[in-house]
Amino acid sequence: FVVTGEDTAEMEQRMGAVKQQMAFYASTPSYRPVLETSGWDFGDRLTAMSKRARWEEMAGVITDEVVAEVGVVAPLDDLAGAIRDRYDGVVDRLGLYTLGTDSGIPDERLGEIVSALKEG
Repeated sequence: FVVTGEDTAEMEQRMGAVKQQMAFYASTPSYRPVLETSGWDFGDRLTAMSKRARWEEMAGVITDEVVAEVGVVAPLDDLAGAIRDRYDGVVDRLGLYTLGTDSGIPDERLGEIVSALKEG
């Protein structure tokens, strides 16, 4: 997951969308071992909320710290460096999970970010 933007307001808006998606995944019982490994105990709560169709409220269970641990949260100008710091020496490939067309990464900046990652 990537949370980015030109400014704090853009990042906060995208943070909400990422929390919503993460809550959806975490509500699935098959994700319970992943949550437990990370020390998070909100899986059962999210599952119960999903069964009552409380989808909008579920994002409130996911904290900014959880998003930062699972994803990369950085302003657009710092995104390549944050990705490199997080994954250098750990992964051979990277895909940016950005939740659709409003990723916070303008097409013209995506090439710059990819080039910066290749250089690092």
